[in-house]
Amino acid sequence: MKNYPDDIYPTPITPLAAYLITLGFKQPEMDFSNPSQVVFLFKNDTKALEEAVFAYRTAKAEGNIVLFYENYKKLLDRINRGY
Repeated sequence: MKNYPDDIYPTPITPLAAYLITLGFKQPEMDFSNPSQVVFLFKNDTKALEEAVFAYRTAKAEGNIVLFYENYKKLLDRINRGY
């Protein structure tokens, strides 16, 4: 993965991106520069993002599973459409 500015949190993990959106983080920009891996770019300007990523990575994520699934499907659609 290429280098991004310090105020950007990049992740190629679609479920993590959907989880962050479900928690209320702003819709991410998407980097399509590598055709084999889309990278979601979240503004990293609060400690809350770090905490949410930690909760996800340690299997302690909580939230609305229905909303998560809807956000996940929307991200897959955006990937397929290329925007």
